[in-house]
Amino acid sequence: MKNWVIAVAIVVILAVGAGCWFYITNKHQREIEAQGLIYDDLVKEIDNLHKDFGNLLISSSSKDILTREASKVCQIAEDTRDEITKLKSRVQVIGATLALQDAVEKSDKYIGGFPDFIHGRLTKDRLVERAEVMLECLDNSRISLNKISSIDKSDTGAAIDRVVLLVNNLKRANKPSAAQLTEQPVYVVSSPYWANPLYAGYRENIRDIVASYSAGRRILSRVLANYDRGRLTDQDRADWLNELNRRRVLISELDAIERNIPPGSIYQEHHRLLTNMLKDATEAMERFAAYESPSSRRYLSAISNRNTALMNRLKNFYGIR
Repeated sequence: MKNWVIAVAIVVILAVGAGCWFYITNKHQREIEAQGLIYDDLVKEIDNLHKDFGNLLISSSSKDILTREASKVCQIAEDTRDEITKLKSRVQVIGATLALQDAVEKSDKYIGGFPDFIHGRLTKDRLVERAEVMLECLDNSRISLNKISSIDKSDTGAAIDRVVLLVNNLKRANKPSAAQLTEQPVYVVSSPYWANPLYAGYRENIRDIVASYSAGRRILSRVLANYDRGRLTDQDRADWLNELNRRRVLISELDAIERNIPPGSIYQEHHRLLTNMLKDATEAMERFAAYESPSSRRYLSAISNRNTALMNRLKNFYGIR
């Protein structure tokens, strides 16, 4: 009898142990399969993003078309990040490996870099760095999950190059035409400094920069008037982005030509005043673009009023009437 009880106990223990083993094994297998599905979906989302970028009209000479395509880049990235957010939730539910968690996080950061690049908040080199980090994390996750498909460096490179070309073409399209320039203030060259042929190139650059800055102020006034009336449209927002990009380009141009000014010259002081004025305007525009609110609107008005007074001072100095 005693031997029989022992035998039954052994059988029960073995059965329970086997059951636990099968349960743990199956649970582990299901977790691996779930992580594999998340990985596949992640690769699919990134691949779809790249395909959508491949359909952009990046070679157009039309400012309106290029502005629309730039907005598309931001929308495509935003939609993809929404899907990535869902993947993050799935990762948390199943307690995924660190490799997969890193792959999802770095993919989200890479995708978020495209709107930042469009808005001038991120350089191409930084975007390429994000792509390289993402590719490394994806490869680590692919190996750990024994997967085959992945994103290739040529895929990210092609996507980045297309968006860079789009932005460059948009910058060129944003430069005012000869007809627009003729509508801008008259420049009176009376100072010996301006008459010096050595600074003729710098003078022409300043003329173009101030003209380009002035050309967009009417557009901004219209957009703000529509906002104040509660009638802001998607086209208004696109025009705002267009003018914001224009000012970013102007700041870069000012930085590039500053070396043409003699060190310690009074002209260097005024050059920096003009640069800071544009930077303040750009920062206020970025704030309004990110948060369309009475607070950002008031801040924008305060900066605009201050810059108007400063611009009048600069025009007097540069001989513009």
